[in-house]
Amino acid sequence: MDSFNMENAQQMLDFAKANLLLVGIFALFFVGMIISKNVYDRLMHFTIFVAALGALNDFALAKAVQERYFNVRTLYKNSLSRLEKVDTFPTKAVVYADQIRNCEDIVLNEDAGFAILSCDPTRDFWNAVMDIRISPNGTGSLYLWSYATSPPSLRPITFSDFPAGTTDFHPLGIDYDAATSTLYAVDHARSGLRVDVFRLDPPTARASLLTTLADPTHLRTPNGVAALSPTELLVTNDHFFVSDERPWLALLETYLSLPLSWVTGVRLAPDDTSAAGGAGVKPAYGLAADGIPFANGIARLNATHVVVAACTRPGLYLYSLAEPAEPAPPKLVFERYVRTPVMVDNVSVDSAGKVLFSGHPDAAALVNVSKTNHAFDLDAKGEEGEKAREGRPRSGSWVGEWDPVEGTLRDLFVDDGTVYGSSSSAVRDVKRGLTLVVGLYERGVLMAETGA
Repeated sequence: MDSFNMENAQQMLDFAKANLLLVGIFALFFVGMIISKNVYDRLMHFTIFVAALGALNDFALAKAVQERYFNVRTLYKNSLSRLEKVDTFPTKAVVYADQIRNCEDIVLNEDAGFAILSCDPTRDFWNAVMDIRISPNGTGSLYLWSYATSPPSLRPITFSDFPAGTTDFHPLGIDYDAATSTLYAVDHARSGLRVDVFRLDPPTARASLLTTLADPTHLRTPNGVAALSPTELLVTNDHFFVSDERPWLALLETYLSLPLSWVTGVRLAPDDTSAAGGAGVKPAYGLAADGIPFANGIARLNATHVVVAACTRPGLYLYSLAEPAEPAPPKLVFERYVRTPVMVDNVSVDSAGKVLFSGHPDAAALVNVSKTNHAFDLDAKGEEGEKAREGRPRSGSWVGEWDPVEGTLRDLFVDDGTVYGSSSSAVRDVKRGLTLVVGLYERGVLMAETGA
């Protein structure tokens, strides 16, 4: 990846200063935490005071402190014990709970009435993003769900020319270009992180491998993917530090909200999307955007703009597409940041142009689930030593909507995990009045009727 410029280095230094300052604040108020029930209010007011003082001599530092204040406030308010539930779905049900689970992403083909799901039940044992590496065995799957047919059908996508699909496939973010039937899947395989590109035949639910993209510099920690054209795509990298190489630095990058992640632009050779394996021409990579804390999901808003989800600076980053300069990879121009009330995992754009964002309200609850899910009999197999799945811990869900025209945010579904937990992606079929939600550590899909 291109080296960081001085502006990014200064931004990282400011964030480091801010976090050190907050550590000092916590130390100063340690006694107050013991004797006062209102210590959190004290902490917030004192943080504002420090930020105001900083503004007199160091605006950048003050801004960084303010960001940390908003993050602390968000985490406090969204704790499952304090979470205010919201439910705008009049009719809903969890479907396929005994067939699929741990689905990280979902994409929609509204015209054809089907969705593609990225699921991995072995995430309980293998999650490269959250540094869960209990067992490397098992594999994930992609599913094609024809939800608009009567009756609906859910079929696993079978692969050709892709032996790893049955032995070492751990899908995360996905995207689908209906015009060319091209399916993109971020793959956290044990053998190495990559992006797999397939040609999908929806009637048969079969996919043939076209090419695999792997690059230790530009695709260091791939998470989300968005197709711009048959030969252009954008891939988010969620961390600069790789968890299995530098676990403590990766942990600090996460919890200090360091803006070290980025978006990679990729330009494929035409043959890479027309014949399996391509013609041996290497794809071109480039830095599309950087300075993002935990870049996660990504989606194309329209012909000129892209939206990126930031997890540890809860919000959406809006970019415009730079003027194309073939054969260079695509680049993005930052336009604005929209703060959200939740750490965003994935984003999607419906046919009405509204952005749906899904995320995790309580980070501690999600971490707890990621570390303990493997101990429960989630597939109801009755295996010895596993706990009953009814007793497993829960993680909350949050699905919201951003209207880029009106500039408004609206909460659609907020839950402590009682109804549906660990929401990671949501899509909406405007024509049929349906919203579909999947959960990172949840069984089935939440299917809600929202009115056409």
